[in-house]
Amino acid sequence: MSKSQFSLSVIASAVLFVCHSGSTYAAASVTAAMDESNNSVILTQPQTASLHYRDSDIPLALSGMTVLPTNQTTTVTHRGAINGVAVTQDRVSFSPSPYAAPHLVLQPNLVLQESIAALSLTDVTKGGMGAFGHVNYTTAQISPNEMGGRANIEINDNGDGHVGAIASGLNKEYGMLLGVDYQNTAEEVGFASQFDNEKTQTDIMFKINADSLVGARNPQKTEFMYQYTDSESGYSNVGLIAQDWNSKPATRYSATQNDQQEGKRHKYQVSHVVDLTGGTQMVSDFYYQSYDEKISQLNRLEGIAIGVAELQAIAAMDANPSATANLASMLEDNHYAGYGLQTEGVSQYGAHQVTYGALYHSDKAEMKFGQQDWLWNIDRSLSSVSVDKALMAYVDDVNVFTTTADAKLNYGALSFNLGVAFESVSTTREVGVEAYGVEEADFSDDGWIPSLEIAYTTGNWKAAFAAKQSWTAASAGNAEMKAQESMHYQLGFTYQTQVLNLGVNLYMQDFDNQHVTCMWSMACDFSQRYMQVNIEDVTANGVDLSADYQFSFDSFAIPLSVQYQYSQAEFGESGVNELIGLYVEGEQLPWVPEQQIALSTGVVVGDFSFMTQALYQSELGYATAISGGEKIDGQWKVDIAANYHLSNVHEIYLRVENVLDENLVSQQSSLGITSQGEMLSYVGYQARF
Repeated sequence: MSKSQFSLSVIASAVLFVCHSGSTYAAASVTAAMDESNNSVILTQPQTASLHYRDSDIPLALSGMTVLPTNQTTTVTHRGAINGVAVTQDRVSFSPSPYAAPHLVLQPNLVLQESIAALSLTDVTKGGMGAFGHVNYTTAQISPNEMGGRANIEINDNGDGHVGAIASGLNKEYGMLLGVDYQNTAEEVGFASQFDNEKTQTDIMFKINADSLVGARNPQKTEFMYQYTDSESGYSNVGLIAQDWNSKPATRYSATQNDQQEGKRHKYQVSHVVDLTGGTQMVSDFYYQSYDEKISQLNRLEGIAIGVAELQAIAAMDANPSATANLASMLEDNHYAGYGLQTEGVSQYGAHQVTYGALYHSDKAEMKFGQQDWLWNIDRSLSSVSVDKALMAYVDDVNVFTTTADAKLNYGALSFNLGVAFESVSTTREVGVEAYGVEEADFSDDGWIPSLEIAYTTGNWKAAFAAKQSWTAASAGNAEMKAQESMHYQLGFTYQTQVLNLGVNLYMQDFDNQHVTCMWSMACDFSQRYMQVNIEDVTANGVDLSADYQFSFDSFAIPLSVQYQYSQAEFGESGVNELIGLYVEGEQLPWVPEQQIALSTGVVVGDFSFMTQALYQSELGYATAISGGEKIDGQWKVDIAANYHLSNVHEIYLRVENVLDENLVSQQSSLGITSQGEMLSYVGYQARF
């Protein structure tokens, strides 16, 4: 890696993101550029690319999102909001069912992505789906050359590894891309007996596009994209008691050896971009996506839902089995499907810009719950006793229509951003099997999402004030059928030079009817999986700080990127509900750390680089009756990577995840303590052609 390869500044990175975002004029306003420069992570930049991430937790935190500890798919929140945070890829929803299945959060494989951008200022174009935050992934782009791409292979100290490749090229006005990635990791996790926790995932992405002929009156591009993901994971929601965690933290009891999750995902997208006369660009997308999952998770001992006493008994039997025991697992066989059509126009009128659009989106979630009974034998093996796949079943259907208009008016140094969205949502739930009292639903709701921003630019300084009313419709599991609403105020400052980027955002947010669903760290049973509850009063106040700087010397360079979040997200009332149990006025929301720091730094010397990326979160946890009142202490996750470029084509590297070898906690509740994983080292090779 030469010094010149590292010279792309943060500002240039933001411009690169904008160029690939699909809208020619997306960076024309001051307010849009602030988020793009402060909260964008270009995955092809050396400081991020050198770690060759497949998982997105630290890069997401570097983009300004709050990332919850996990040993599964990365879950994000934004300033206290769980629902109404959009996860999109190339402008369209990535999680299959943002309305019909609000508990489902999916993140793409980073090796097939080019950038991540989190938007916290006005973004009415996403309607209610992204009213409380929006993170957008941009996929790998087709090479402008006849042939280009990369191939990667890495192996870890357990003998497992990852292999992937992307090849693409351009032939006259036609382009094509094929990306494939395979991951396999197996760890010995048996506390008192031998069994593995194996994770495998296969990703395929295919693109083909066509440009109009050179000299066309209205230049346009049409692109088709297909993505496929097949994943299997042996993770368990059931962890260890504190005593066993202290002795063997990254292990599990043999009662959980058959816990697993399988998922298959298909996504089709057709996009069309056309430049019309008069400075107008139209971007249209049609998409269809489906996600099928099968889940088996231990949840009962001798017919009783696992709590503190049951977990103690499981620990004692696993350490010294003297008799058989009856176990039960909750089974899920779910299918999600969604499709939509959206179009957005961007018109330039001198210094001013108007964005207008419409979205129709339809979701269906078919949920089936069952139970698997097991006999836990004295030799710690499991024998199937019976299976009942029809304890509960329901189908949620949601149809959404959104219209948006956003005007950016620029008067020299002063800029005004006036936006409004109107969204209409219709929701139904049809119940098939009612063993757990699921109620049918049939209701409609609609809401306005207005916003105002005023921005000022002078030299390298930019400042913006935003006021916004946010609104996200309730899901079918919301018995009160109340939408999530808030008033949001934000004051932002940015200072930019060629080598330095500083950003400060001060915000105040007042929630009404904040939505909560079964999520990270919650010990949810059958009767809680389909719920959405409301917390009537929540306030979230805080500050986000970002800094990017590159120290350049004659023979080496030191890049530095820091994202810091301080948040006071508190209950505005005391109460109790069926998901989080008891909550007390003035207490911090348990899923929001008061402080989060994401750090990326290193040193580049000629063809050698050494990079460090880290994520710190202060205390998290549920001080509630349901979870047993346990909390996760503040913890650091630190990854390092050393890279050497043998030539412009060949690169070798070493990556160490959790280099501090900390016993990182993923969950601490009445289901016990589970691990994010121990220190793991990878040796890899990458070729570019």
